[in-house]
Amino acid sequence: MHKGYTLPAGALFLRAKAAYEATNDAGDEREPRQEAAIDAIVFSEASLEGFINELAFLAKSLSVTKAAPSTDQAAKLATLADLLLEAESNNANVRFKYIVAKWVLSGQGFDKGKQPYQDFALLIDTRNVLLHLRPVEMHLRTNEELTDGLLKRFASKNVLAKSNENVVMGWLERIKTRAVARWACNTTSRMVLSIVDATKIDALKLIFDLSYREKFSQVQ
Repeated sequence: MHKGYTLPAGALFLRAKAAYEATNDAGDEREPRQEAAIDAIVFSEASLEGFINELAFLAKSLSVTKAAPSTDQAAKLATLADLLLEAESNNANVRFKYIVAKWVLSGQGFDKGKQPYQDFALLIDTRNVLLHLRPVEMHLRTNEELTDGLLKRFASKNVLAKSNENVVMGWLERIKTRAVARWACNTTSRMVLSIVDATKIDALKLIFDLSYREKFSQVQ
C-alpha cells in the first residue's frame, strides 16, 4: 500500500503462483496437459507490466512529496517518472520500460544477451503469441514461424512437455507443464527483483521492501 492506493502487481503475481501450485499433481515436471501453466504464463507477464507501471506512479508521487532525502534523489525519481509515463503515453513496450528503469536507478542497463533479460523477453513473447496469434487457417506460415521460434528458444531449458513418438503434440501442448509454470513465475521474480535491488533511493527502497520483495519471491 502507498498513501491509500492498492498496488495490484503483487496480487497478480500471487495469481501466477497459485496457477503454478495448481500443477502440484503433475507426476513429472514435464508432464503435458497442465492447463494451469497457461495461467501462470499470462499472470506472470501481467504482473511484470503492473510492476513497471506502478513504479512510474510511485516515482512521481515520491518526487513531489519530499520523501526523497536529497535533491539528487528527488530529481532521479522525477526523471524516472517522466520517462516511464512518456513511454506509456507513446505505447512503448514493456521491455523498453524495464531498460529505462534499470538505467535510471542504477546507471546500468540490462545485458540483452544474458539472464534475466533473455528469459524476460521470452516470457513476453510467449504471452504475446498466446493472446494474439492469428487463426491458423488464415496465417499458417506466420504462426509456424512464431511458434517454432519460441520452441527453439525454450529447447535448452528442459521445461517443455516430453515428446512422444506416437503422439503429435502442438506448441501449445508443449508449454503446458509444471516446469514451464515455474519458469514463468521465477523469470518474473528475477526481473522485478533486479529493479528492486538496483535502487539506492531510500523512500523507494522502503516501499519495495514492504510491498514487493516478499510477494515477488521465487517458487520452488
